[in-house]
Amino acid sequence: MKNALFTAVVTIAFGLGMSSLLLAVATPPGDSNGSAAGRVRTALANQIEKIDIVIGDPEEKGIVYAVVNVFEIGDDPRVVEAARGAAHSLGESGLDASVRLLGPGDPDFAQIVEQNDIVRFPAVLVAKKGAGIVLVSDEITEESLAGAYWQVLGRSSSCVGAMAGVG
Repeated sequence: MKNALFTAVVTIAFGLGMSSLLLAVATPPGDSNGSAAGRVRTALANQIEKIDIVIGDPEEKGIVYAVVNVFEIGDDPRVVEAARGAAHSLGESGLDASVRLLGPGDPDFAQIVEQNDIVRFPAVLVAKKGAGIVLVSDEITEESLAGAYWQVLGRSSSCVGAMAGVG
């Protein structure tokens, strides 16, 4: 009886683990890895053209925080400062990061808004060639923007993120 119960529990646990794994693999990009707290993945690593449009500069090799805003009077200084702070903190970790400001006057603005399903402004797109794009539209802070990179786009083999947590 004990062996049968143990076997049943192990089989159920294994089945639940496998179903969770299958669901994680089958989840569409917009619902995976960081859709909590206003983070949505809008492009995967292989969507090169979409990433290049957000990055803007073809020579850019690092992480780009693209601040997307529609204010007539200019950019929200809190969001711009959060993006610059996140870029700076990644720079201190040895990564190349920059900020791109996008508004209605930018020739790529409409296409970027449409391709990334941006419906709330201001918003920040965290983009990296070979990794993808993450849209951050809620609680835009330096920490949430840096977290969007580390939790969704950062390489799991990197020790830099782990070193940043040691203090």
